[in-house]
Amino acid sequence: MQDVNLFGGKNASLGEMIHHLASLSIKIPDGFAISTSAYFEHIKMYNIDTIIKKTLDSKKKRTPNDLKKISNLIRDHIEEKPLKQKIVDEVLLSYEKLCREYKTENLAVAVRSSATCEDSPTASFAGQQESFLDINNEKDLIEHTKKCMSSLFTQRAILYRIEKKIDHLEVGISVGVQKMIRSDLAYSGVGFSLDPGTGFSEVITIESACGLGESIVQGFVIPDVFVVHKTLLKKSVVDPIIKKEKNSSSISDQEVIKLAKMIMLIEDHYSILNKKYTPMDIEWAKDGVDHELYIIQARPETIYRGEKKSIFKQYILEKTEKKPILQGQSIGSVIVSGKVRKINLTKTRGVSAQKSEVFVTEMTSPDLMPFLKNAAGIITEKGGRTCHAAIVSRELKIPAIIGVKDALKKLKNGEIVTLDCSKGSEGFIYQGEISFKIEECEIEENKETLVPIKINIANPDAAFSAALLPVSGVGLTRIEFIIANQIKIHPKAAIEYKNLPLKIKKEIEKITKDQLPKDFYVATLARSLSQIAASFYPREVIIRFSDFKTNEYRSLIGGQLFENIEDNPMLGFRGAMRYIDLNFKDCFSLECAAIRYLKEKMQLDNISLLIPFVRTPEEIKKIIALLKKEKLENLKRSMMIELPANLFDFEEFVPLVDGFSIGSNDLFQMSFGADRDYEKLATYINETNRSFLELCKIFIEKAKKHKKEIGICGQAPSDFKEVRDFLIKTGISYISLNSDAVLKFINECEY
Repeated sequence: MQDVNLFGGKNASLGEMIHHLASLSIKIPDGFAISTSAYFEHIKMYNIDTIIKKTLDSKKKRTPNDLKKISNLIRDHIEEKPLKQKIVDEVLLSYEKLCREYKTENLAVAVRSSATCEDSPTASFAGQQESFLDINNEKDLIEHTKKCMSSLFTQRAILYRIEKKIDHLEVGISVGVQKMIRSDLAYSGVGFSLDPGTGFSEVITIESACGLGESIVQGFVIPDVFVVHKTLLKKSVVDPIIKKEKNSSSISDQEVIKLAKMIMLIEDHYSILNKKYTPMDIEWAKDGVDHELYIIQARPETIYRGEKKSIFKQYILEKTEKKPILQGQSIGSVIVSGKVRKINLTKTRGVSAQKSEVFVTEMTSPDLMPFLKNAAGIITEKGGRTCHAAIVSRELKIPAIIGVKDALKKLKNGEIVTLDCSKGSEGFIYQGEISFKIEECEIEENKETLVPIKINIANPDAAFSAALLPVSGVGLTRIEFIIANQIKIHPKAAIEYKNLPLKIKKEIEKITKDQLPKDFYVATLARSLSQIAASFYPREVIIRFSDFKTNEYRSLIGGQLFENIEDNPMLGFRGAMRYIDLNFKDCFSLECAAIRYLKEKMQLDNISLLIPFVRTPEEIKKIIALLKKEKLENLKRSMMIELPANLFDFEEFVPLVDGFSIGSNDLFQMSFGADRDYEKLATYINETNRSFLELCKIFIEKAKKHKKEIGICGQAPSDFKEVRDFLIKTGISYISLNSDAVLKFINECEY
């Protein structure tokens, strides 16, 4: 890496890895690099440097059309003039040596650009210069060497340097010549040693697609996405993949793990080299001939740069009756609204964006990026979360939703849309302008509060950003959200799939694809729960078994076949009584199977169980028997306090559970006969009522008497500071809050 000035960031990094990481079984295709000295000698020999200085006078403002003409002029000068014979001789001698090394006449090589300011810690220059693949003769090698040199003056590279205030003549370009990896016969992709959306550093993100890597970086395809947890990888867990999105049949799970280990070693090396944590952005490829995995590029990740977040911002969409009209993969964690402006990639001349506009295009190519710096947001039909344009959009801090099917067809020019990128990896598009709020707080490491704070979480995609908050763990993981939003199938319908009506079978097949519905149900639940549990590791994650009411179960696919209509579902067949019911035991077993996967296969020893809506001690006893049968009896288990009746059976509950969690939503409505879904009652009475608080106090005192942990995970402490204050004074063990309330809590100076 000390040779960056001579060989640019890309080539210097390749040399660094070949010299220092090859012994660790990290394969990098061999080759040679033509130094920046050759480039500077070439432009000075023909006075091209004078032309560059004259045409790119920094005092003159240039239109996109001007820059295009200047780019063509400079590139033509560089490519038309012959390289000095000494340089040609050395290049051909090195190529001959490379052919001998691989015992191949006319070896196919990749000719790759490597600028001196490219891949620096503060600027990615992603997609600014050009590379050329499958070059296999001496004449083409020399010609494409000059083309690589001239690509220092692509229109987008010129504009990028102007924006970054970099002197055009201070930048040099090296040309790397590497053995061509035949990923056209296999697959390739990119990898990050963190989550590129949030900067969460405990995971490795890998994208993969069939064929050449350009299909991903240029946004031509929606790749497969894998997320691997570093701690699980270090522990040699059989399956450390915590999240998997498969769009095609590219890389295998075993290859993902092998790649993840390479990426972690590369991150470790560069962190030691730079004497600080250095997350990495890596390109890889599998050779379809020798079937080996190769690292073909490694550069510092430019958005987070190893800096720790001191300010935590959270965008929160206001409640709305509107449903998203489109969705895709989100870039950024913000919410914006703006007018739709459709862009044709073949007609970018004169394109510019106003801050109120949302660009909608087929794909976000590097050529389009110079025009986007003022855009409110970007929507594309193709591309993945790590394509070149996605990287640059992060750098420009422009939110984007990538891979939105039929966006150009369904959105109209001039209509107002709202982009919601605040909910994790999934981004949602709404018609019209929807208001939102921004919660912000300064995060202080090791800041102490008078009582431990935990967080309530439902969406696995929000786990990475939530895990950045200074909380002691997860006090409530809502399984219902995963079932309703990701699985969508009634558990009984998944189990009895063969006997279902044809119409419902087809609905289920659209979701499960090639998997058996029962397997899909367990796998999806396990993956989602593991994403949450691994994100907070080693902090405790309390997983609550599902607590759907019958009307909610009926809304799932196939639900109407298995659920009765109840006049008052809040008081009906729900919670603990479901798990032990003869007709529902097998459904409960699916949830247990998913949790058992976390415990046994993923070795996530930070999980514990929470049983909701318990009416009697007998229910708990029967559930313990079921948990023993499911090999989950050794996990810590707590029960929710949601009924006044629990007070009178408390002594019987004590030996059956390890702790308690007050569910303020149900406990309040059961105590006051107040339907929590009836909004008019909210203005009449709420959880700040002294009678309700005193009831909570009695439960807390009883738990403390028996030295049992007791927390609270309902909505009340998230909504009311008075409730939080009262619970702290009473001696509650922990308070579990919604993420926005966590920020409020931290900002309350007395804590």
